[in-house]
Amino acid sequence: MPGTGTGCLPACEGFFGRMKNEIFYGEKWDKISVEEFISIINQYMQWYRDK
Repeated sequence: MPGTGTGCLPACEGFFGRMKNEIFYGEKWDKISVEEFISIINQYMQWYRDK
């Protein structure tokens, strides 16, 4: 939270940085629909939560 001196920003940056490395880099996304993209993100988030 802004102004509190603490928060989850480092954890969020770590999560999204890891996600970019694991599923985005090296892939071609120009033929993926928005719905497919959202599904891929949801599947990754569920996998990450349950691993």
